[in-house]
Amino acid sequence: MTHYFERLRPFAERLFGQNNRQALFAFASLLYLGFLFMPLLIPQLARSHWLEASLVSVLVFLPLYVVVWRAKSPWRELATVGIALLGFVLLPWNLSANTYVIYTAAVLGGAYPLRQAVPGVALTLLAFVWWHLQLGLPVSMAAMTCLLAIAISVGNAVGAAYSRKDAALRLSQDDVRQLARLAERERIGRDLHDLLGHTLSVIVLKAELANRLYDRDRDAARREIADVERIARETLGQVRRAVTGIRAAGLRAELVSARLALDAVGVELDYNADTDGLGAAVETVLALVLREAITNVVRHAGASEVRVTLVRSARGLQFAIADDGRGGRNQPGTGLSSMRERVEAAGGQFDWRSDGSGTRIDVRLPVDADTAETKTDAALAASPR
Repeated sequence: MTHYFERLRPFAERLFGQNNRQALFAFASLLYLGFLFMPLLIPQLARSHWLEASLVSVLVFLPLYVVVWRAKSPWRELATVGIALLGFVLLPWNLSANTYVIYTAAVLGGAYPLRQAVPGVALTLLAFVWWHLQLGLPVSMAAMTCLLAIAISVGNAVGAAYSRKDAALRLSQDDVRQLARLAERERIGRDLHDLLGHTLSVIVLKAELANRLYDRDRDAARREIADVERIARETLGQVRRAVTGIRAAGLRAELVSARLALDAVGVELDYNADTDGLGAAVETVLALVLREAITNVVRHAGASEVRVTLVRSARGLQFAIADDGRGGRNQPGTGLSSMRERVEAAGGQFDWRSDGSGTRIDVRLPVDADTAETKTDAALAASPR
C-alpha cells in the first residue's frame, strides 16, 4: 500500500502543500471517509435520506480538509470548525457522522501546535458528547468516539513532532553541507593561488630577462626561455594533479551521504570500508559507483538494509554493495552501464547480480589502479607540444 501512495506523492504534495510525509498522511487519511457509509452494512446506524445527506457532507468536507492543511490562520481554524460542525449536523441522519469528529481531532493533533490542539480536542469532544445526549443516542457510542479521537490526535501529534524534528535535522545537515562546500572552495582557491602565484611570477621574470638578453646574449636568452618552458611543463603537471584531486569524489564523504539518503527512506546502512590511503583515481571510481548504487536502492529496491564492504589484498581491491530489496530486474540500466565503464577504464572488473532476494554489485580493481591517472598526467606534462 505504501508503494502506491509513494507513486501519488507528487499529487499529494501539490494538493495539500505539505512535505512528503505529511502530504502522504493527509492523502491516505481520506480513506477513512468510508466509515461514513457504514449504514450500508449496519442499517441500524441510518435514518431516512442518510445517503444523500452523507454525500453532500463529503462534498463540503473535501475543500475544508484541503484548507486545513494549506491555509494559514484564521482560515485554517474556520475550516477545522467546519469539519466538526459537519459531524454535528449529519449525526441525526447518520450515526457514523462521528467520523468527522474524529477527523477534527486528527487534524488538530497533526496540523496544530499542542497549545491549540489540546483545548481544541477537549472542546470538540465535550460538545459532541452534549449533542449526542441531546439526541438521545447511546452513551457507549459517544465514549467510543472520544477514545478513538483522543488516541488518533495523540498519535498524530507525536508523528508531527517527529516530522518537525526530522525537518530541522535535514535543515542543519544542509547547512553543514553548504559550509563544507564553502570551505572546500576556499581551500581550492588557496591551493591554486599557492601553486600558480609563485610559478607565474617566476615565468614573467624569466620572460622579461630573456627579452632583455635577446640582443646582447642569445645563448643566455635561450637558456632563460628553456627554463620558462620547463617551469611551465612542471606547472602543467601540478595543475593536472591538483584538478584530479579536486574532481575526486571522496569515498568517506560518499558513505556519509549514502547514510543520510538511506535514513530518509528507512533503510539501514552497514559498511565495513577502510578508506584511508586510497589513490585519487580509485577513490573516485568507488565513490561514483557507490553514489549510483545508492540512488538505485532509494528509487527502486524497496530494501530494508544495504551492506557495503571494501577489502584490500595483495591482488587488489574488492568492493561490494548488496541490498535485500526486491531485485529481479533482468537488464542493467544506463546507470549500471556507466558504473561498468568507469571500473573497466581503471583496469578493473564489474559484476552485477539481481534476483528476488536483492541486488549485489562487485567491483575488483588491481593494486596499481590508483597510479594509472597519475602516470597519465605525468606523461601529458612531459610530452612535447
